[in-house]
Amino acid sequence: MKILYISQIVDKGGATIALLNIVKQISINNEVAVFLPAKKGWLVDELKKFGCVLFYSAYEMTFYPIACIFSCGKYNSIGYLRFIKGMYNKISKTFQAKRDLKLAIKTFKPDIVHCNCGPLDISLDICQKSNIPHIWHLREYLPMDKYTHVMPSLSC
Repeated sequence: MKILYISQIVDKGGATIALLNIVKQISINNEVAVFLPAKKGWLVDELKKFGCVLFYSAYEMTFYPIACIFSCGKYNSIGYLRFIKGMYNKISKTFQAKRDLKLAIKTFKPDIVHCNCGPLDISLDICQKSNIPHIWHLREYLPMDKYTHVMPSLSC
């Protein structure tokens, strides 16, 4: 079976250590590829040791960057300008990441795609259009985090 994992970070932490442990075990009997947001980092170095197929694109978790408004003061126009700039950057990175992911799926031809990050939705619509099974871990406590607003929303 061919499995494509999507990671939201490359730094050493709980999520990346868990992903690395999964890849170590799954890659024994399966072909594994990982889609990463950066070409450098702890996870990249560790995955290269296993000969894992790696794909890259500069993407971020899709939160509204609303904290910049409150950090400048609710009625300060600089905060709103930072919000608009942050939204533009996230939207443009998301479009590019979706293009890169389509290419990765076309190249690797996975049987299943697995994304373990709720606020990272670059893969769902691509998998639905390609008829590829998609595992996506959504967490119900996301809206309770301070200033956490998922793009476009959790209601879709």
